[in-house]
Amino acid sequence: MKRLVLGFVLFQLAIPSLAAVDVLNIRIWHSPHRTRLVFDLSGPVTYSVFTLTDPQRIVIDLKEAVPNATFPDDQALGPWLLNMRSGSPTNGVLRYVLDLKMQLEHDSFLLPPGVVYGDRLVVDVKPRDEPVGASRKSIVDSPKD
Repeated sequence: MKRLVLGFVLFQLAIPSLAAVDVLNIRIWHSPHRTRLVFDLSGPVTYSVFTLTDPQRIVIDLKEAVPNATFPDDQALGPWLLNMRSGSPTNGVLRYVLDLKMQLEHDSFLLPPGVVYGDRLVVDVKPRDEPVGASRKSIVDSPKD
């Protein structure tokens, strides 16, 4: 009986780690009007994206996610991003912070698995004078995704 109880407890402890989504890769792509970050994931994820000021930042929170990707190097960050970092502000939340050179807008969406890539979180950042969602279809259909 003790083994059964111990086995059940160990199984319950393992469930959160089994449910975690791995961030497998972070790809970055630039156009004249926006920068796109694509987070390649091992499965679907629950997320939120918001901005902070003083200094300007975009924050991406992924619930029950594990960081297994390397950051793009500083030269790949493009014209509007200063730095990218990650941490865990609360248990069960993986946070990516984009330090910005200026105030930017963001747009984000999930893409289901395709032929080449699995689940993806896409975050577009662009200067405030660009319309939100502009040219979304043409960029979503690009081979970079």
